Amino acid sequence: MCQENGKNISMFKNYIDKSFLIFLIIFTFLSFFLFLENYNFLNDKSSLLFDIDPNPSVGDSYKYYQQAIINDFNFFELALQYLNNFSVNYDHYQGARFYPVNDLQHFFYYSIFGNNFFVYSLFNYLFYVFLIYKIFNLIPKDKKKIYLFLNLINFLIIGSLSSLNKEIICVFSFTLFLIYYLNKQKIFLILSLVFGVFSRYEYLIILILIVIINSSLIKSMISSIREKFKLHEKFKRYNFFIFFFVSSLFGYFSIAFLITIFNLIFKIDFINLIDGGRYSGIIYQNIFFDLINFIKYYTIITIFTLLGKFFFSKSYKENNYLIIILSLIILMLNEILPNYPWFVEQIIDITYQQTDKSIGLTLFLYEEVMDGFYFLIFPMKIASSLFAGAFQKPLLVSYESIFNYFSQIIFFILSINIFYNFFKNKYSEYLILFFIGSVFLIIFSLPPISQHRYVFFLYQLFVLLVCLNKTKYKRMNF
Repeated sequence: MCQENGKNISMFKNYIDKSFLIFLIIFTFLSFFLFLENYNFLNDKSSLLFDIDPNPSVGDSYKYYQQAIINDFNFFELALQYLNNFSVNYDHYQGARFYPVNDLQHFFYYSIFGNNFFVYSLFNYLFYVFLIYKIFNLIPKDKKKIYLFLNLINFLIIGSLSSLNKEIICVFSFTLFLIYYLNKQKIFLILSLVFGVFSRYEYLIILILIVIINSSLIKSMISSIREKFKLHEKFKRYNFFIFFFVSSLFGYFSIAFLITIFNLIFKIDFINLIDGGRYSGIIYQNIFFDLINFIKYYTIITIFTLLGKFFFSKSYKENNYLIIILSLIILMLNEILPNYPWFVEQIIDITYQQTDKSIGLTLFLYEEVMDGFYFLIFPMKIASSLFAGAFQKPLLVSYESIFNYFSQIIFFILSINIFYNFFKNKYSEYLILFFIGSVFLIIFSLPPISQHRYVFFLYQLFVLLVCLNKTKYKRMNF
């Protein structure tokens, strides 16, 4: 009997790493403490230890919690409201978006747990531990402790497990997506999309597009076209470069054609910003039939091609079509933002926030975008969202501000490590991972005023890049 018990204990130790058990104990303590702080905040009680606002994620959590308690939302009633909002939103945003307002997801997700804060928080805690453990098993042995440590120090995520916000659902969805990328089990992709439904709609749309772009079907189709693209023998050595030039040209005019067809079928006013036509009372020209935009496009393509060949030597040739897609996304945003009322009108908030201590970075970036230089300054907008707050004096007025500050410091340190590894050629096989991260960062760094909470769901990607072993995870498509 003792022998059998000893064997079971030994098996348990082999199955659960000792370092993970230590992590779990500390993580549980932190989660429970922040759960109590959140509960006090949401129920108008004082903090346990500090005389500060004990909300560790986003200020809207209080509003969402109170509304959920007062209205006692029913999941099926919310589902009906969710569907009805499609037509309402299409009219309200003049065709710019058709999906419901982003506030519905909180209540939708929370109602699954019967609007019970304890059950909701417990599920989030257990599910996130499960996600961390799944990735932990894929991390090289020499980096496992670093991985666990990095998952203990970002309190912004830990605190968000017990507060109502879209950001934590994005964390779940994106982490599931990363697990799917690493282990190829489709159940994690399905779960990622399911959680995506309860997150930001922009997030879900981008996630679906990325899955399509990196699918085996698309990859096989591009490989087939490339194989059939043969030049005369004396030009054979230039075959790849000429193919890339031709495919870049094809991609440019193909997207112009597809957007035109899409606009003719659905007649969405917002698409007129790209395709040409009337939006918000102003008539615009098709951005693809402008020589300046064509030059900008090939400027972006050239820069990305040089970076791709240098930093992603082992995966660039097979996945260079991603550079074409990324360049097209940046070009379209470059032309949309200076004309999109949502972006233009935020000059009011930017001006209001300027003080004699402001360095003017937000205003500078806004003005450069308005002048048509987004295609050059978008890396600065990404950096601003990720860690610009780390260089400012922190406001010690709430857990939210403190945790945001430390999260940005962590992102800054991780970014330095990633750049260092770039030059060690550690990421030569991971162009797809960087493409995925770049698309999400570009889209969620668009607001003129940087919002770190919009991008911290990418935390596991940064941690993964720091802990990756370049001899593993050679997966190139979904």
